[in-house]
Amino acid sequence: MDDILFNVNNTFYVVQIEEAISASKLAKESTVYKSEDKEAIINEVAKVIAKDESYKTLSTKHWLENCKLKYHDSVVYDYFKTNYPELFED
Repeated sequence: MDDILFNVNNTFYVVQIEEAISASKLAKESTVYKSEDKEAIINEVAKVIAKDESYKTLSTKHWLENCKLKYHDSVVYDYFKTNYPELFED
């Protein structure tokens, strides 16, 4: 799929969308996915929707958790520790 570039407050983000889920792909009569894969996808989407957070917040947390940040400045470390405490949970 395509990459998406967007700008928020002079911070640029590049996002690569690997796959977009749609109701038609998950319909019973669809052959895009196996039945067990459909169930797993539906369960994962339900978990995301059930969280009381925006997609933007969830996306930010996902990418921060997966980018293996290294903190070379205590101010930056404190910012992430305050705003994203789940990054520091083991």
